[in-house]
Amino acid sequence: MIKRVAAIVAAFLIPTASIAQTCGSGLPYNLTNGTNADATQVMANFNYIVTCFATLGANTFTGAQTLPGNPTSALQAATKQYVDAGGGASGGGDRRQTVAAGPVTTAGLPNFLPSTSASLSLTSANVSSTAPFAATAANNVASGTGASQDTTGVSTSNLTWSSLTASAANYLYVTISSGALAAGSTTLAPIYQMGGTPATTSGQFTFNIGEMRGYLGNGTSAPQASLVFVGEAVTNASTVTSTVAYAYNGLYESAFTATLPAANTAASAYHNIGVTPRVIDWIIENTTTELNYAVGDQIHAYSLMSNPSTILGTVSLSASRLTMSAITTQSNSSPWIMLNKTSGAQSGLTAGNWKYKFYANRGW
Repeated sequence: MIKRVAAIVAAFLIPTASIAQTCGSGLPYNLTNGTNADATQVMANFNYIVTCFATLGANTFTGAQTLPGNPTSALQAATKQYVDAGGGASGGGDRRQTVAAGPVTTAGLPNFLPSTSASLSLTSANVSSTAPFAATAANNVASGTGASQDTTGVSTSNLTWSSLTASAANYLYVTISSGALAAGSTTLAPIYQMGGTPATTSGQFTFNIGEMRGYLGNGTSAPQASLVFVGEAVTNASTVTSTVAYAYNGLYESAFTATLPAANTAASAYHNIGVTPRVIDWIIENTTTELNYAVGDQIHAYSLMSNPSTILGTVSLSASRLTMSAITTQSNSSPWIMLNKTSGAQSGLTAGNWKYKFYANRGW
């Protein structure tokens, strides 16, 4: 613990020139490896750092980076230096190899791609300093510490994928280098596998989930590559006809739709994760008390049944790379069956007393 605290403190104090002039000679306590952490000393050091940054006012750091004197941004930048050096997981929380963040709709869904383009060039939308676009590429772990070796890139301005292939499905990606994103595209769908030999085909990206590392084929070999796929664009001879923005952090949750679907009628949604999710669910929520369920009670797909004329069955829930669907029996008698919350008796549901939504999780 002392080693990690010391590393963080050191990262905070990387740009020492201007800090030393403003904040005095050093930390109140010198923490050393191999000793137990004392909370009073640790907090005294951290409070010293916070106070130090706060006193900088409009001053800027000197050295490798020029940063605003805002204490929050300074602390964030210092923490990023620590993370990028192998001190801990970086990017979008604990999810690796993903589009980590970006502009969203009011429903919280990705909103960084226009639906079409009048040319074979596609420029992202809505990216700004208040809605930055970020992606995280995984590269196994550090051999010395076991910490996640992730590379995170951020852009506060729109990216452009130019020279898209005509009359094809184009897979959009970003490469990450020194915190910056560079846009690229290919007509080769990325390969996601638990393990195995990466494809050496030129331009073919392979990601081995078991080792959390991506590779890009060059025709003869497949070196490690910090590359993240972020969406898709379908083209005709001269324009982009449709796009898909991949879900942030491999997660999708739809808004609720009122009233359960009728028998023999599928409900569906676009999760747009870009790979077939390992975890999927179809959730219904009570809107009018029924079978002793209160308003707001939620029931998951595995607890729901349908009632064809011959046998009691379950809801059929399926998913593909971009979509998911739920459907029940073609019987018109009781398409939705559930157990009474207090008695356990099987009873049919009134469709209008419930609403539903979809959930999908990439799972790795």
